[in-house]
Formats: sequence, C-alpha cells, structure tokens
Amino acid sequence: MRDFHKFIEKNRREMYAVAYSNCKHDEEGHCIFPKDDPWMNDTVWDTDQHIK
Repeated sequence: MRDFHKFIEKNRREMYAVAYSNCKHDEEGHCIFPKDDPWMNDTVWDTDQHIK
C-alpha cells in the first residue's frame, strides 16, 4: 500500500489533470459525469441482473 501512496503523491498533479479532463463541468467548476456514463444509469444494471 505504501508504494501506491507514494505513486499517488508523486503523480498527484497528473492524476488530477486526467480526472479533470474526463469530466463535464458545471458553471462553478464542479465535475459532473456525462449522461452516457453506465455507472450513473441504474437501468443498465437492472438488465444485467435479470440475465440467467
């Protein structure tokens, strides 16, 4: 776990830059996920749960 922590600390700016560039932002600069993001669409998971 220390190696991961070291990696994050060393690459913090790059990690934030990547995360920030992958989001849509509101007027205040808050990150908003795109509507087509499957993690934000509950109906996608409903279909998967019913497959046998």
